[in-house]
Amino acid sequence: MVLRFGARQALVCSLVAEAVGLVAIADASTPTVAMLSTALTVSGTALLFQEYTNLLIVDVESIRRLAAIGAMTSMWDLGTAPGGPPGALATMFAPLPLMRWIGRT
Repeated sequence: MVLRFGARQALVCSLVAEAVGLVAIADASTPTVAMLSTALTVSGTALLFQEYTNLLIVDVESIRRLAAIGAMTSMWDLGTAPGGPPGALATMFAPLPLMRWIGRT
């Protein structure tokens, strides 16, 4: 998708899919709807790394390109890693109404 449509257009599509999926998760009334909404959110998130990397390759001068990609990867990991274990525990043990309340606060 990135190579076919360009990184900026693919980025917009991914962010829209992710936003729609997150809104649908917050409004999910059943576990099935929540699971389908999660799939939509993940489909939007799946291409973000490739899109950001493509933007960096195009926009950053060649001498700083690897440093920029390394910094982006480090920030990506720092941003996503801490949320994994609490999110997994919450999904395993918390009831759906509590999860919906947490999502709205």
